[in-house]
Amino acid sequence: MKESYWGYWLMVFGVFIIVVLLLIQSFTSTNTQDYYLIKEISEASMVDAIDYGYYRTYGELKMNKEKFYEVFLRRFAEEASLTTNYTIEFTEVYEAPPKIGVKVSSKSATFQVAGDTTTFDIVNKVDAILESKVDPISGKGSSETSNNTPTETKPIENPINMENPINMDGGNKEKSTVNNFGAVTINQSQETINVNGTTVYMECACGPIAMTEAIMMLGKGDSLKSNIQSELGYTPNNATETAAASYVLMYKKGLNGNPSSRDFSSSNFCGGKGNYASNGNSFLNNYGLKVDTDNSGGTLNSTGAGYAEKIYKSLKSGNVVVASVSSKVGSSIPSNTGLASTTTGHYYTIYGYNATDNCFNVYNPITYYKKGTPTGTQCVPYDAVDTYFTEYISVGNQ
Repeated sequence: MKESYWGYWLMVFGVFIIVVLLLIQSFTSTNTQDYYLIKEISEASMVDAIDYGYYRTYGELKMNKEKFYEVFLRRFAEEASLTTNYTIEFTEVYEAPPKIGVKVSSKSATFQVAGDTTTFDIVNKVDAILESKVDPISGKGSSETSNNTPTETKPIENPINMENPINMDGGNKEKSTVNNFGAVTINQSQETINVNGTTVYMECACGPIAMTEAIMMLGKGDSLKSNIQSELGYTPNNATETAAASYVLMYKKGLNGNPSSRDFSSSNFCGGKGNYASNGNSFLNNYGLKVDTDNSGGTLNSTGAGYAEKIYKSLKSGNVVVASVSSKVGSSIPSNTGLASTTTGHYYTIYGYNATDNCFNVYNPITYYKKGTPTGTQCVPYDAVDTYFTEYISVGNQ
């Protein structure tokens, strides 16, 4: 009988030890996973949120706070455990200099120990400052956070999908890389922005956004803001608000339809009031810029194309190219091109060329259209640029 009790208590003690070990293992593995997940995602999100337009204008690193939130939450949702509930707190986020504080709370698995339900709270916090030892626009060197973990600046990936391939052999293979500018992050969303009493619907602002990006890439962002303050009595706080004010100014110059009308007919759509190449001077002259008519061509919503070589030559001349995809071909664009498939015309900013992958650096601001639409910076194959862009407007210094 005594030996039986000893056996019973040894079994109970063994089960107890196993449960405690499982609890500790759950806590340790979850805590370690959460820490490195937060650390790596924070660093990647800060790099993704760098505002290159601000850097080019002021020579200082700055990140876009809203983009950091968006990228961090998206990356975390993709990698985090589906069986765990997380509470994410952004304790401090500063745009310039880029500094973030992120606190993520969760719980370990639940176990029964001596009749009681037991779990541990798991809290991890990461504070980071983004620094750059070199020019982040040139892409040479590395960016790093305060924990001295380097992050390589990688070239833009070519979005080729072998299920729907685009020929990459077009154009002259002897071309050299053109990397004069960095992208300016301006999001074209379905939000409205009040510009000194004028309601601006940003969902149809691709043309003004592209023009604003070109102006800022060329280092004339301060001149644009001064003109906005002078003509509209409005002080923009970020690049997107600057684009909204540019929309109002371009409407006053006859380049766009009414930004408050939400009339997306052909007469109002983006450049529908007139050709940017011929009328853009009235808007760009204020900032010491001009439309390089010798390196511009095509028309909005036409079917003519074949401009890739001319766009390349314009970039080599030091210009930024504002280019449009026609509504007549927009709905048939393959997903592997890096361009958005839309039923309407759409403006992009082309600011570089990657000779290694034979593709153009193209910025697409649209964020609201349809799931899977390529947004932000894309490296669009030479043949795709040659096939789908029906208008190109070269913007450069006077």
